[in-house]
Amino acid sequence: MLAYPEDSYLIQVGRLAYAVSSLEWSVLGDLTHHASALPAALAIGTLAGQTTGKIAEKIKQHLNAVQDNAVREWLKTSADALTEASIIRNHFLHARPATIDDQQRLYRWRLTPNDAFPITDQWLADQIDRIETLSAAVSTLRVK
Repeated sequence: MLAYPEDSYLIQVGRLAYAVSSLEWSVLGDLTHHASALPAALAIGTLAGQTTGKIAEKIKQHLNAVQDNAVREWLKTSADALTEASIIRNHFLHARPATIDDQQRLYRWRLTPNDAFPITDQWLADQIDRIETLSAAVSTLRVK
C-alpha cells in the first residue's frame, strides 16, 4: 500500500505542476499570433510535444532569426523563464517519496552533481512564487 502525504502537500505539488504548464502554454499559445514573424522551427506544431527545457532551447536557437525586436525580446524572456521553470519542474517531478521528519515528502537526489534535498512545503511555496513571477515577466512583454 502506498503512503501518501497529506492532501495539502499534494495540492501544492499539483499547483506547481499546473503553474509550470500554464507558463508553457502562455508562450506556446502566443506563438500562433506571431507565426508570420517566426521561423518555421518555432511553429507551435513543432514545439507542442516538447519538454519545457526543449522548448526553451529551440527558442534560444532561433532567436536571431526573429526580426521584430518586441517579439524577439518577449521570446528571449520566455525562453529564460522556461529554462528556469524546467529546472524547478525536473526537481519535483524526478524526486522520490521519502519519510522526512515523520512526514511523507518528495526527496530530490542526484549523484551528479551531488545534489540532494527534500521537497518541503516551503520549497513548493517558494517555487510557485517563482513561477508566478516568471509568468508575470513573460506576460508583461506580450506583443499583441
